[in-house]
Amino acid sequence: MGGGSSKKGREVSVNDELSQNNNNSAVNNTDNNDNNKVLDLSKLDLQYIETIRKDFRETPELFLLNNVLMCVMFFTDYKKFSEEQIKHKLVKQIDCLAPDIIFEEVNKNITYRPHHGTKKHQSEPLIPKRLYVLNDEVKVLGTIEDATNIEDEDKTVVRIEESRKRGYIRLKEIVERPTYSGSPVLTLDDNSEPNSRSSNDSSDTAYTNFTDLRTPTPMDILNGLKRQSSKSVALPKTCISYRKIKKISWDSDELRGEKISEDDLYDTVSYINSKSFRKYSQNDTLLSTAALYLDIQEEDIQETQIIQEKVVFDTITSEKKIPYEIIPSIKAKWPLEQTLEFATKGERSSEGKKVCIFPTSSMVEEIITLDCVLLPKGYSYKRGEYNDSDIEWELCFPQAQRYLESFMSHAQMKSLIILLTLHKTFIEPQTAHLGLTADHIRNFIFLECESHYSDWAEHRLGIKLLKVLKRLHTHLSQAKPCIPDFFVTNKNTLSEVPIRKIRRALMALDEILQSPLMYFIKALRNLRYTDGRNFFPPLNFKQLHDLLNKSGLEFSNPQLASRLRKKPRFTDTEAMVSHLRDAKKRQKILRQRQEEEEREKNDKDDQPRKGSVDSINMEWICEKQFNLQKKRALLKFFIDTFIEIAEKCLTISSKKNTLFYIKQAYYLSTILREECAAFAGDAYEYNEKIFELEAKCNLLEKEQTVDEIKVEFVKNPKKLNANVKHDKENSVDNGSVPPRKSVTFVEVHSST
Repeated sequence: MGGGSSKKGREVSVNDELSQNNNNSAVNNTDNNDNNKVLDLSKLDLQYIETIRKDFRETPELFLLNNVLMCVMFFTDYKKFSEEQIKHKLVKQIDCLAPDIIFEEVNKNITYRPHHGTKKHQSEPLIPKRLYVLNDEVKVLGTIEDATNIEDEDKTVVRIEESRKRGYIRLKEIVERPTYSGSPVLTLDDNSEPNSRSSNDSSDTAYTNFTDLRTPTPMDILNGLKRQSSKSVALPKTCISYRKIKKISWDSDELRGEKISEDDLYDTVSYINSKSFRKYSQNDTLLSTAALYLDIQEEDIQETQIIQEKVVFDTITSEKKIPYEIIPSIKAKWPLEQTLEFATKGERSSEGKKVCIFPTSSMVEEIITLDCVLLPKGYSYKRGEYNDSDIEWELCFPQAQRYLESFMSHAQMKSLIILLTLHKTFIEPQTAHLGLTADHIRNFIFLECESHYSDWAEHRLGIKLLKVLKRLHTHLSQAKPCIPDFFVTNKNTLSEVPIRKIRRALMALDEILQSPLMYFIKALRNLRYTDGRNFFPPLNFKQLHDLLNKSGLEFSNPQLASRLRKKPRFTDTEAMVSHLRDAKKRQKILRQRQEEEEREKNDKDDQPRKGSVDSINMEWICEKQFNLQKKRALLKFFIDTFIEIAEKCLTISSKKNTLFYIKQAYYLSTILREECAAFAGDAYEYNEKIFELEAKCNLLEKEQTVDEIKVEFVKNPKKLNANVKHDKENSVDNGSVPPRKSVTFVEVHSST
C-alpha cells in the first residue's frame, strides 16, 4: 500500500488538516503555533462576524439552530479525553469486546429522559450498552490460510468460505465429522435465487418470515446464569449442518452406463449452523459470561428478550433504566476479500493539491490488522425461500468502528450524538428493531466524514446537520433505498429493512426538515446533564421557547398586549347582551364537558395514567425577520449562555475551549451593538464581562499543558477596520485529535 510520498498529491492526515487555516470553519487549531502572539480581531474573525450577522438577518432559523447546538455539551474536554484514550492501551477481555468507549464517557455526562410522555420519570443512556461475547470454542482460518497442525487443536477448526451475499460468509469445517440422523443433508444453494412467493414487495405476507426473525421473544435469563459450569472444548454436533456440493468436474458421457452413486457426484461438507450456534450460545454461556463481565446481579435483570442474534435486557435501579445488547460472536481475521475497496481508501491522488483524507492510508493499514467478528445471522430475504441463510454469518467490525471514532473531530462526534438523539426521539419509536437503527446512523456518519471531512464548522453545525439529514433522506427515498456499508464493498445496509419501516423514517425526516429548530429543541431537551456541579450549565430551552413564541407586540409593548387580553368594555347594550349570552353558552358547554370528563375519569380509574402533553409548539413558524426587541432578547439569551459556559470552562475544561465561547459571546455582542444604537449600553456591559473572562483565562495560561496563545480583543470599535491583520492561527480549538500512535487491542484472559 503506497505511502503519501508516492502519490501525485500530498496526503494530508486528518489531524494535519485540522491544524491548517480553513475558511469554511470558525474554529482552527493553534497546536503548531511556535510563537506566542497577541491576537486582536483578525480578518478571519471579522469574516465570521459578517457570516453570523448575515445568518441572523436573512436566515434567522438557521442562526438559532447553529447557536442552540453550540450550547449543547457532551464532553468537558473532548481533545483531552481522546488523547488519554491513546496513552493507555485499549484492554479487551478474551471473552468479551465492549466497543462503545466514547459513549461510555458521554453517558457519564448526559442521560436521556423524555420531557413528556409515559417514560418521563425514567432515564436511560442514549444508546444501549453493546457487549460482544466471543466464543473460544472455534478457531477461524482465512480462505487461503495454512491449515497444518490443526490436529493439535482441541477447538472446532473452520475455514472462511465466501457466500453469495456481500457482507456474509460461511464457516466450513476443515476436519469433516460424520453425519448423524438429527441433521438433514441439503444441497448447497450457491447459484440459485430464492423462490419467489409473490410479485408484490410491499405486501405484508412478503415480510412474514423476515419480521419473525426480528420479533422479540422472551427468554429466561436464569437458564444462562445457572448453567455456567464447565465449557465444552469444541462445539456440539447440534451446531453443525451438512450440505451436498457438486464435485469439481465430471463428464456425464463418460459416466453413461456406469453404476454411479450420489457419492460419486457430490461431496458432503459440514458447516457451523449460525442459527443453532445462536441458540446454543443464548442458552448456555452467553449471559453467564456477560453477567460476570458487566458485574450484573440476577435480581437487577429485567425484560430479557431475544432479537435474532442479540439478547437484550434492562437493569433498572433508582429510576434509571440501562438497556444492554449481548451479542454472541466468533473472532476472525480481517476479511480482505470483501473489503478490497476499503483497503484502498487512503490511496487517492489529489493532483498536487493538499486534501484531507479520511481514513488515511496509515489508518487503513492499522485497521486491517484488527480482528472482525462474525455474527450468527444469515441474510434474510424479504420474500421467498433461501435454504443457506442458516449457515451464513454476517461480518461486523466493532474494533474498526471504535478506531475510526477516535479520529473524528469534536464537531463530527457531536453531530453523531445529536443525530442519535433525533433518531431515539422521532424514528426509533416508529420503527423499533425493524427499521433504521443506530448502527445505520453511525455507518452513515463515517460515509459523511469520508466525503466531506473538513466541512464541519463548530459555529455552523446546524447548517451542516441539515445537509446531512437531507442526504440521508435522499438515500432512503430512492426506489431501492441504500446506505452503503463503510467497510464491505457493494453491501447495502438497508437491503434487509422492510420498505414500510423506511417510509416511517422518511416521514420523521420530512417533519424534522420542515421545522428543524423546534424538532431539534424537542429532542435535545430530553438530554439531561447528570452532574450539575462538575459539568456545564444546561441550555434553558423553556426560556428560548417562550422568546420564540412571543409576538412582536409583546416585545414592543407588553402592557398593551396584556390590555388586549382583558375583558372588553361595551358602549352598545345589544352588543353587551349578545356577548353575555354567548358567554353563558360557552360556560354551559364547558360545564357539560367537565362533567363528562369527570364521569370518564371515574370509569377509568383502573387504567394506566396517560402521559403529559408536550409543551413544544410544533406549529411554530420562524419570522423572516425579527423585530428589534426580539433580536435584542435572543442575542442577549445566547450571549448570557456563552458567558456561563466560558466561566465553567475555566474550571473544568481547557483554555482553548474557554476562548471559543468567549469569542462567540463577543461576536454576538458586536452584532447586538450594530443592530441599534440603543443597544450599545447592553453591548458595553457584556464586553466588560468578556474582557474580564479573557483576563482570567490568560492568568491560567501557565497551568495549561497545551500550547497557548494570548488573546486581546479590540476594545475601541474604531480600530476594528484598521486592524485586519490576517493570522492563520485562531485562538480556538475545535476538539481535533492530534497525531497519535496506534490504538492497540490487547487480549487479557479474564479471571474465572
